Amino acid sequence: MMFRSSRFTACCRDVSRWGVRPAAAGSASGVETGVAALTRAVAQEPNLFESNVRYNLILREKAKLEPDPEEQQAIIAEAMTYQAKAKASAQAKKSAPAA
Repeated sequence: MMFRSSRFTACCRDVSRWGVRPAAAGSASGVETGVAALTRAVAQEPNLFESNVRYNLILREKAKLEPDPEEQQAIIAEAMTYQAKAKASAQAKKSAPAA
């Protein structure tokens, strides 16, 4: 079972707290809203598995909406760094002694 950080949950709820209505799935404004919220979540807790995974996924969605192939590849490369961070934090959690 995974436990989410209260800061991570709070950052994800920022969108509703600010009164921003969710955009249609796959729209550019919806992706940008998600990127902004997850950027804050990753900045607050850079080693949290959930925030790195979700940031990786939202960046991949952003890449799908990008018309420039070179920019797409740059966004995907950034997403892969967060995927690697998520894998590293999961590995660290597995190797940590149980409390």
